[in-house]
Amino acid sequence: MLVLIKNNRVKTYPYSIGQFKKDNPKVSMRRNPPEERLNEWGIFKVARVTPPEISDTQKLVEQKPAFANGHWRQVWKIRAKKQSEIDAEEAAAEESHARLLQQREIKALFLQHNEIRALKGEKAHTRAEFKKWWRQNVK
Repeated sequence: MLVLIKNNRVKTYPYSIGQFKKDNPKVSMRRNPPEERLNEWGIFKVARVTPPEISDTQKLVEQKPAFANGHWRQVWKIRAKKQSEIDAEEAAAEESHARLLQQREIKALFLQHNEIRALKGEKAHTRAEFKKWWRQNVK
């Protein structure tokens, strides 16, 4: 991760070599330039910091990096989740659970469908054949 520093302040974070090339189209910069070359342009590596643990009612927010002990490092802030965020997460979890149940039900129907075909002496359907049969006969 990179940060662009101007006048000893964070100007852009996160920053990338791609963004540098857009900002400075006449300057040639390798894909993985040495750190000294980056520093000449005010671009510094940001040390990753393990985020603190949070509860279900908290949200982790990355802040602008801080300069400490000669290095730029990540900064994390913990804040309480808004009710709308909690509601959205619960809705997403319910939707995910419903999709999982639906997938299991379809798999069970697929197996049952092929058992019935076997009892009739018919060849089992592949998944693609079952989907086609489902569209034509059920939906």
